[in-house]
Amino acid sequence: MCEKLIVQPNTFIGLYAPQQRNIKKSIEQYNVAELISIVGRALDVPVGYNTFKSRVKALAEARTIAVGLISVNMPELSQTKIAELFNRDRTTILHMQQLFQDLNKRDKEFTEKVQLVLNFI
Repeated sequence: MCEKLIVQPNTFIGLYAPQQRNIKKSIEQYNVAELISIVGRALDVPVGYNTFKSRVKALAEARTIAVGLISVNMPELSQTKIAELFNRDRTTILHMQQLFQDLNKRDKEFTEKVQLVLNFI
């Protein structure tokens, strides 16, 4: 007689019970569109925020965080390519990259927002 194999959600066949765990993707395994979407959901901004021309603080911070995370985790992407994704000029992307690094060092509130995004991943 065959026994039924019952697999619980978030378990993986071949792992013993103590080894079973949720396996999350690391940030490096996401593509650009997924990272942009994650930042938007984590910071509760509207879909498409990356191409909006608005200077509203919440949208501007979300764009800066997205550009910063993409730049740090996907160094193979040029500033020109990132600029196309955000409907911005290459020099604006350069400014956002520098702003991301600066704010992440000196602004606790901004750093908490970056950490919120990273925890969302």
